Amino acid sequence: MGEEEIDEEKMARDLLEKRAYKWKRFEPREARQKMSQYLAQKGFSWEIVEKVVKLQVE
Repeated sequence: MGEEEIDEEKMARDLLEKRAYKWKRFEPREARQKMSQYLAQKGFSWEIVEKVVKLQVE
């Protein structure tokens, strides 16, 4: 009780925004793949990764 709800989606979005420069040089498909791998390595669930990466690339 009294614990704050952790917004994993926002955390994932923030991480991608900070690192966006790394993926600018890649084709969209490859950029999505690399973003997905990055977030998965950070421990985010596939559901969160898929949702955030889709929004980031659009």
